[in-house]
Amino acid sequence: MEEKFEELRREFRALGDEPPKDVSVLEECLSVAQMMRLSTEELCNKWTSYALENKKSGAPETSVDVSLLRQHLLSLSDRKQREQQNTDLVQPMDIASEDSPFMTTDDFFNLQNYGVPDIPISMAKKKNETDTSRGNLVGGTSAKIHRGLAVIHELLSERVESDDTWVSRTDRGQVEVEHVFSDRQGGVETYEAVVPTQILKSRLEGHGEEHQYMFDEIPDMLENTRERVRRCESAFYRHLKARNLLMEDTRAGPEAFCQASPDPILAVGRIRVELERGSNTDGVQTRSRINAKSTLLESDEGNVVKLDLDQVSSGVALAPGMVVAVEGVNADGRKISVSALHDDTYQLGIGPSKEQPNDLMETIEGSGLVKTVVATGPFTTTESVAFKPLDDLLAQVRITKPAVVVLIGPFIAEAKLPALDKVKAKILPEELFTEVFLPKVRACLESLTDDGVSAKCFLVPHLDDSFSDFVVPQPPLDLSNAGDLGHTMAMDNIELLTNPSFITVGAGRGVNIGLTSLSILEDLSAECMILGPVEDRISALCTALVKQRSFYPLYPPSANVPIDTHGLHRLEFPAEQDLDIMVVPSRLKNFAKKVHRNVVCVNPGSICKYDRSGTYAEILVDPSSSSDRVRRVSVVHV
Repeated sequence: MEEKFEELRREFRALGDEPPKDVSVLEECLSVAQMMRLSTEELCNKWTSYALENKKSGAPETSVDVSLLRQHLLSLSDRKQREQQNTDLVQPMDIASEDSPFMTTDDFFNLQNYGVPDIPISMAKKKNETDTSRGNLVGGTSAKIHRGLAVIHELLSERVESDDTWVSRTDRGQVEVEHVFSDRQGGVETYEAVVPTQILKSRLEGHGEEHQYMFDEIPDMLENTRERVRRCESAFYRHLKARNLLMEDTRAGPEAFCQASPDPILAVGRIRVELERGSNTDGVQTRSRINAKSTLLESDEGNVVKLDLDQVSSGVALAPGMVVAVEGVNADGRKISVSALHDDTYQLGIGPSKEQPNDLMETIEGSGLVKTVVATGPFTTTESVAFKPLDDLLAQVRITKPAVVVLIGPFIAEAKLPALDKVKAKILPEELFTEVFLPKVRACLESLTDDGVSAKCFLVPHLDDSFSDFVVPQPPLDLSNAGDLGHTMAMDNIELLTNPSFITVGAGRGVNIGLTSLSILEDLSAECMILGPVEDRISALCTALVKQRSFYPLYPPSANVPIDTHGLHRLEFPAEQDLDIMVVPSRLKNFAKKVHRNVVCVNPGSICKYDRSGTYAEILVDPSSSSDRVRRVSVVHV
């Protein structure tokens, strides 16, 4: 790579220009040369011509200059292609003309009469082989993958207002806020550059094979939702008993829900709401909001009792579906007067059982400090599919050189990308993903490898992605419709994860990170109530997720979240792992907060908001530390 940089510098000097000092600008120049199949000399000449036309002087100074050059070259290429097509247009024959010759059967099969060149079979075969040998943007597959490349080039060459707004932003690379979570700051920080990986594949590899969503039978749904209550019941009793938190005569079990008694009881169940489904004056189905007077508790056997929460003031967030244990008295057999409420299942170590192993774990082994970048889509502006926000994010990744890059969808949300409407009959969204998005990511990872950093990239799908399964838990992105490319493309450093997923960074215990693209904070905020004083609402919601050991404890779920109840256990944290970082993307303001059990919850924001700059998160972790594994989280503008 350094040899190519030096060659490019020599060509700029030969033209009398001082070459760019920023290595990322040189990388962008080489990327343009490769895409347009230009030599370094030709690229420099193209730049000189473009600079003269646009009253610029010298070599390109920033990535924006190179991006504008790319648009200019693509526009010229597209114009040349259209001119060539216009010259080849067939002039229609005037059948009514007297000069028009009578068409015989032989003439009908003579393609030259219609302006179509008669190419010998040998030449046609040679041409096909040439096209195949050229490969594509990611290299090495059949020519039929290119049926959408002309459309892609047309889209990339279009100049739209949203791209101009994006390029002209002024907050590029600015750190909006830095959250420090460790006192061990200062000194020389050494970062892990080589990160070997050990991958444990998920059982959610199959698309549409294991899903029961919309085919669930009611008895199965009830059994699936009560299974977790069953696991928590005995664990809660043992935990409270071992810590002498229960009185000697405390009763537990099914009778606590329905038998009237003055004795203290312990009841474990999931939170429900009276009138979970209702109708407004127009007959539209609505959901009743939870409040202190409408809260019910349902046991694993389906027994339901009302809760009197007037004495609870411990700063607890409650929402339908959460599993809790309550202490109190059921004096009349219909209502429990709650004296204490326990919602912390985290301390119980309750997770997927051995019969239902959580096989979504990724293990990354290494030592020293590890830089991790987490970014959430969308990765392009609303009116464009040029992925300029992604380009700028990857340019900053090349500078910061993280060992782990996490990209969370949506990657291509057709419903929210008007630019795709006019060409969706010509190109599939997954083809745009595999021929534009992935090559950009691969080029960035290869650049880091050349610099001695063995980076790994993880892609987490989103329900809005046009080529993902609309079900939760969500399998990895489905590239089966992207032609041969979806099966043969080299993905050595790119992993397609499920939603949610869990990764472990570093050797030994490492740093455990939970990832999801579900908008659980917004859904939970709309459905929960908070009893007692709390530091702030966001911290209380994040604490509730940690205590419930689940990325989506809400049930019934939001109308936009298609929960498959057979996979509810896959939304839980692994029983054998203590979480260190929980990434919970949201449209709410970005944040990084240390909550219950020292778990750091991070909302990185989205890197692009329509045509305005967004943010991403840079996380510095110390896997070798016995405490304070998360050093700091910086929220940075793209």
